[in-house]
Amino acid sequence: MKKVLLALLLLPLSFALAQPPDTLWTRVYDQLVTDCEARDMLVTADGGFVVAGGIIGATNGSFLMLTDEQGNPEMFSMQQLQGMSLYSIQKVLTGGFLAVGVKYQSTYGDDASVVRLNEQGDTLWTRSYDRGDDEYLFDLAPAADDGFIAVGRKTNGSWSRSALLVFRFDENGDTLWTREYTESSMGLHGYSVVTCENGFAVGGMVCQGLYFRGMLLQRIFPNGGDIIWRRFYPEQSEYPPDLMCYAQTIHALDDGGFLLVGSQGFTTTLPDGIAVVRTDSAGDTLWTRSMMTWNEWPMISNASAADVVEIAGGDFVIAGSFARDYSEYRSICLIRMTANGDTVWTRSYYGSGPLHSLQPYAMAITEDGGYAIAGMATASPEYPGGTRHIFLMRTEPDPLGAFHSTQVFIPDDERIRIVPNPFNPSTALSFTLPRQARARLAVYDVLGREVRVLADENFAPGEHRILFDGSDLPSGIYFARLQSSEFVATQKLLLLK
Repeated sequence: MKKVLLALLLLPLSFALAQPPDTLWTRVYDQLVTDCEARDMLVTADGGFVVAGGIIGATNGSFLMLTDEQGNPEMFSMQQLQGMSLYSIQKVLTGGFLAVGVKYQSTYGDDASVVRLNEQGDTLWTRSYDRGDDEYLFDLAPAADDGFIAVGRKTNGSWSRSALLVFRFDENGDTLWTREYTESSMGLHGYSVVTCENGFAVGGMVCQGLYFRGMLLQRIFPNGGDIIWRRFYPEQSEYPPDLMCYAQTIHALDDGGFLLVGSQGFTTTLPDGIAVVRTDSAGDTLWTRSMMTWNEWPMISNASAADVVEIAGGDFVIAGSFARDYSEYRSICLIRMTANGDTVWTRSYYGSGPLHSLQPYAMAITEDGGYAIAGMATASPEYPGGTRHIFLMRTEPDPLGAFHSTQVFIPDDERIRIVPNPFNPSTALSFTLPRQARARLAVYDVLGREVRVLADENFAPGEHRILFDGSDLPSGIYFARLQSSEFVATQKLLLLK
């Protein structure tokens, strides 16, 4: 018995306390508009949410919704935007939002599109880019120069001949450069893009022939988009003939590596499952994981991933969905994993009532360390309010702690510098801001609990130095988190007494 107790005490803290968060609330907005799906979301400075997506069906259009921290709508803007549907949205530093998507045409030739919205959701301008075939933009990321990069695909009707499409533009929608990337006898599709050191990384799917689909990861230079390297997962020499997988989203890690999260399956043998690939900075595979497959979960079919967030300290959380017993109705799943790919906890969240099928598309970490998920709620066809609606769900704070790691690549002169580190009992935290901005600097423990707010004020451009005294804190690992309107940066502190 003593040996068993000792073994339990020696378990890592994250496993010993592995308790997933419960739901705080779920909102289904079936009274606002019908036949909608939420494709992306942001957390506002006051803890509310920005939700964007598209109207699907006979009339294509888009919407933007702002809510308070309880999910109550404060503004809902629905516009036709000449048939444009939104897939990704970002905050613009000078105010308002920038979003990308697709402008559906009544005839052949859908166009990649960009729209600028003000804080109230009103359209300021739209840009459409017609390159001769069907073009789509699925993801948008901020760049270091206040501009943006977007990724999608160009196709003439055959997925195996599609080109990876990348647009680089400023906040006014003026194009800086565009690139189409192709591969001999294969189709390339872009679904996710991130800003990282020395450029950008694009994730998506490679198609070959009728059945094969694999994960794609490509690194490109910031000026002009020349390819640094391109990798497929699995490698071409390892292609199973009937593999069907893709990277729905990618994440740039602080060590220069990448996390690819998507879905996998085989056309003749197994149902879908969630696939995760962890790489180093050169794109070499460090480990892979397959989760929620039929072998592990016999009652589950068609599991798929939607989004991923990284948590300071190296853990990350995947949002996805699954069906039971081949049903058409889906439920939400969250999976928390360590940097080594070990599962910390899993949790399922179910809908209720006639709108009980929940298909997530986007997630974010809330200010209190919980998770927010947005997507589409589906009802049976006889439901009088329509069959598809926007939903937004929020969980309680993660008991193991959840706060952002670096969201956008920060140049070296803007990261938090800590000297000395390790320290006892005090140290100095320095950072540089390129322009005047409000910034908040706080210290958290390994469970994500805020232990000290060092600054929360407007700062002038330039370097700033703030002292941190840990005399009243126990020895251990802590995290300093600097957040401004432009970026979030996190650094580890080690207090040794």
